Amino acid sequence: MNPEVVAKVNKIIHEKFEVPVEKLTPQAHLKNDLKLDSLDFVDMIVFLEQSGKMNIENIDFTTVLNLSDVYVMVEKITADQKH
Repeated sequence: MNPEVVAKVNKIIHEKFEVPVEKLTPQAHLKNDLKLDSLDFVDMIVFLEQSGKMNIENIDFTTVLNLSDVYVMVEKITADQKH
């Protein structure tokens, strides 16, 4: 995983949702471990779009369950938008 993506995602979740840094592991489940609900998830996407100048659309969000999934999603979107 790209360390810059991991740092960016973790920073947003820590600062915007007040999740302790020690909980921000790739295996952390968004709902069960980090206590993010569906509205928080939408907010997280908006914050990611704003922070990275990326356009997140056409993503099957039902497959994004843990932080590792978020990292992969951001990496894929970033790579796709560079082309």
